[in-house]
Amino acid sequence: MKEYCEDRYTEYTVDIGNQFLEDIFKISETYHLEKGHHDSYRSIMILNSYMCYGKIYTKYFIKKQVLNEFYQSLFDEYLNYCATNNNSIKTIQYKNYAIKRFLLILSENSITDLNNITFDTVKKYLESLVNLSQNSLKIYMYSLRDFLRFLYSTKKTNNKLEYLVPTIKISKYPNIPSVWKKEDIKKMIDAIDTQNPIGKRDYAMLLLVAKLGIRVMDLKHLTINDIDWKKKEINFIMSKTKQPINLPLPSDIGWAIIDYLKNGRPACDSKVIFIRHVKPIGPFSDFDALSGIIKKYMNLAKIKIDDDYHKKGMHSLRHSLATNLLKNNIQIDSISSILGHNNRSSVSYYLKVDTEKLIECCGDDEYYEI
Repeated sequence: MKEYCEDRYTEYTVDIGNQFLEDIFKISETYHLEKGHHDSYRSIMILNSYMCYGKIYTKYFIKKQVLNEFYQSLFDEYLNYCATNNNSIKTIQYKNYAIKRFLLILSENSITDLNNITFDTVKKYLESLVNLSQNSLKIYMYSLRDFLRFLYSTKKTNNKLEYLVPTIKISKYPNIPSVWKKEDIKKMIDAIDTQNPIGKRDYAMLLLVAKLGIRVMDLKHLTINDIDWKKKEINFIMSKTKQPINLPLPSDIGWAIIDYLKNGRPACDSKVIFIRHVKPIGPFSDFDALSGIIKKYMNLAKIKIDDDYHKKGMHSLRHSLATNLLKNNIQIDSISSILGHNNRSSVSYYLKVDTEKLIECCGDDEYYEI
């Protein structure tokens, strides 16, 4: 950065930082970061944050900050409130980051009387979100409204503060979902060594996600009691929606699970089927997205990641299943049921990668060659 600015500029600005990323690393707002570019991007974001606000508002920085006793007590009470209101673990994780950021801003401004929260306070919080993606911005603003509602409902403030958070129109699905080619899914699964214990585990897990579209959290929580071997079914309560789901148990998946349980799974008191094989042996963390498993077998199968064909993790296999079901003319209601969506409109997200189905959605007068 120093060499880049030396002959061009006398003072640093946010625009210069963004231009540096684009000129040197070809990184722009819509760019999917390649391996090795994260540190460069993060460094500029930290510099931009300090330049704008005199503070560093990054997730890593906020995670390391310690709240004082007053704010920590309020923070813990809110997270317990979320848990008792059946928020999913993932939702609570998002709210954790969002609300801790807000409480740090309250602390910096010495606000201990919650009735003194004003629009200016909220504005400072919103300014700290400037470098977030659209999806993250939506989550953070929703979390703040929920937290402010909590303060009013628990009589910690006399004011309905949620109305201080402005409404910003953001596309529900701004990005195109990551999907796989069928042959690449097969290549990746074929690359698994099912002769060793970890391979047996990973083979069964990847089949469950690729063929049945099970969410990662549900995969990690799956127990032997969720499987009806006689009826060849899998039944469980989904962690995201808290709704029951019934899925078929294909023979290859059933035998893969049996092989892992009999010949691969270490001794462990946990009831979950899939566990970590490194000490301490036990269930996967609720915050582990299992993306390392995908990357491991992509490398073994020599599957290339590029800008036009990118995979981010286990969830991309779920995207691929939905897209392939659409291409095979499976009804949207059926796909919604298979994936465990509460709302059939969620399936429209996957239309973005199915050009033929998108064309069918247009009227005759709205046909465009693509």
